[in-house]
Amino acid sequence: VGSPKYDYANLHVTNGKIAALQGEPLTVQIDHYRRSYSVTPTLNNVLLLSQTLMALAVERRDEETARESLFYYSMYIPNVNRDPVERGIILRVLKEDYLRQFPALAPSILALMNRYLR
Repeated sequence: VGSPKYDYANLHVTNGKIAALQGEPLTVQIDHYRRSYSVTPTLNNVLLLSQTLMALAVERRDEETARESLFYYSMYIPNVNRDPVERGIILRVLKEDYLRQFPALAPSILALMNRYLR
């Protein structure tokens, strides 16, 4: 943390957040978060990528985008799952956001729950 690489990655996260505040399309926000991730994966960019991709998936009813969102969320989970509050949030997100919206993702969701939430 504090290295030029992280600063550059965080700059793209900030640009994505600004795009969201300005009402830019989800795809513009996702582009910023992808750039950040390409510099170096961080908890912040994988979470924002997963959230914004999920919003796009719901908007478009696109299972493939939801699956990509879940991929990024699966990178976030093992880094925060020891916190009891985060565990509750993770469980809610997996059940209510992913599973309810995209039931076909059930095997992947159950695998994550078995691996990280037991």
